[in-house]
Amino acid sequence: MYILLTNNIVTEIIPDENPVFPGIPIAQRYPADFVAGLLHVADDTEVAQHWVHDPETQTFFEPPAPEPVAPPEPAEPEPGELEILQAENKRLTAQVNALSEQQAFYEDCIAEMASVVYA
Repeated sequence: MYILLTNNIVTEIIPDENPVFPGIPIAQRYPADFVAGLLHVADDTEVAQHWVHDPETQTFFEPPAPEPVAPPEPAEPEPGELEILQAENKRLTAQVNALSEQQAFYEDCIAEMASVVYA
């Protein structure tokens, strides 16, 4: 089988004989310059996509698990930032209340118009 490596990472595994193209060798299935860049290994070689290739030992191994990253500590609010956020929260609450009252007014108007139209 042939292995396509990118930075010593297995990106593709290409069999010598492809059941989709029986009897057609790899040299006829792919361009010569592409095949020249592939690594030929025995068919019984244990390998999978995304595994790492060690060029010194010509072996493949699973990539190491990434080390866990500690979540960042929550930052303390800067002086004055808390007051700004509280004022914004108060303003937004007032806007929501005003919109609720306006919605209720519109509903009352529609109900009154409907009673006049359909009376």
